[in-house]
Amino acid sequence: MQKACKASLLRSKYPERSVETVCSTDSMHSSKNLYTTSVKRKHKRCPAFSLVLMFCYSIATVGFFTYGLNHGRAAEPDVMQEPEVIQEPYVAAQTPTPAIAQPLLQTQEQTPEQASEQQRALAQEQAPENVQTSETVPLWYDGDFELPISGATGYAPIPMNVYNDPNRNPGIVLTLTAGQGFTIIYESGDWWHIQIGEIDGYVRHRSCFINLPDVLPSIVYDITNAYNSVISSAGVDIPNITGRTLYNAMAYNTRLDREVFTVPILYSTAQRLAAAQKAALADGNTIIIYEAFRPRETQQRILDNFRYLVNSNSEVANALGGWGIGSFISTSVSNHQRGAAIDVSLGYVLSQEIGRSGEFGFIRILDYEEHIMPSPIHDLSARSIIFRNSFDTGSDTAWRNAPLADTATDGAILLQNYLADAGFTPIASEWWHFNDLNSLRLTRQYGISGEFLIESNFSIPPNPL
Repeated sequence: MQKACKASLLRSKYPERSVETVCSTDSMHSSKNLYTTSVKRKHKRCPAFSLVLMFCYSIATVGFFTYGLNHGRAAEPDVMQEPEVIQEPYVAAQTPTPAIAQPLLQTQEQTPEQASEQQRALAQEQAPENVQTSETVPLWYDGDFELPISGATGYAPIPMNVYNDPNRNPGIVLTLTAGQGFTIIYESGDWWHIQIGEIDGYVRHRSCFINLPDVLPSIVYDITNAYNSVISSAGVDIPNITGRTLYNAMAYNTRLDREVFTVPILYSTAQRLAAAQKAALADGNTIIIYEAFRPRETQQRILDNFRYLVNSNSEVANALGGWGIGSFISTSVSNHQRGAAIDVSLGYVLSQEIGRSGEFGFIRILDYEEHIMPSPIHDLSARSIIFRNSFDTGSDTAWRNAPLADTATDGAILLQNYLADAGFTPIASEWWHFNDLNSLRLTRQYGISGEFLIESNFSIPPNPL
């Protein structure tokens, strides 16, 4: 046991040597010391014997030195190099065990998704306060609309001059054609600063259209005439209309990062509609738009085929209930062509999510349930009336004195309240149709007739404030 302990001490003193060599060398020194002591004691008794012992000691020393050379080890030098200091006790070398990398905060019971969520939460906690993470909180626009008009698409409903300066003596940059679109950069008083390709300039926005989904993305848009028209009369299909695509209105929208309907409307009318949608959302409802702008040629196509059906089908004619064809489809330029009429319904919001456009957030309705209405949308018959009698549709107040039809539903009345409070007026024969008379009065002088098609947008995400 003493030998083992001594070996351990020697091993710490001479780490560069093997235990066996250190021990044998030390034994040699020990023997030398003991033997010398014995010789000194006997040297006092017999000098001759002492000389003999010294000679033998010399021979033994040379032998030990020779033995060390033959076995690859030199004799211990007189001056030894300072050994490296070992801080920890010696531990025999072992094969290292590889470390197992554990996912951050993950346990065997966690799913990878849960672990990833924990990692993301921990990273956000450890991130400096002045450094934004990839999941930044969106801004919420505080204005007339749900998103800024910056980056929205506008349209010229009539030939319109674009000026280089909205102030005195402006020069004309170019003239827009009816139906031509552009990107709105910003608004300044009565003017929009716009971009058309490489050219920018200013236009008066009073007579301009704006693309509704760009500024009111929470509204549900279902422009059925743009993919599968549901226009009928008392459940009877209208030839060349029902089930047909009457015009194209679906296009990819960079601003909203998905395909959406293009829905042009007068700028001032869009502002009133924003107020109606805000009130509806506050009650857990949403406006559903089935049509806003309708091209003039589509209007005429519906009129011609509806008239043919009424004249050729007595059942359909009787279903009008004494209301004339013009009560359901305008026989001339409609307010839809002027950008100041909408065909809408009302839905109860079932689910929604937060959408994002640039740095701004907005509500996107995912699922809804339409309120019960007097008839299906775009049923051109007496089943769709909301008031018992007709009245002056050019009056702001005549409808308020008209009695409601017996078929009026709570949903239709609620829809009417939202729109009327925002400045729209209803008509007697179609529960879904509302006019913006104020905008019509402001733009009538421009003679907007809708003799054009609008099928695309030039929308981009809004600029940060």
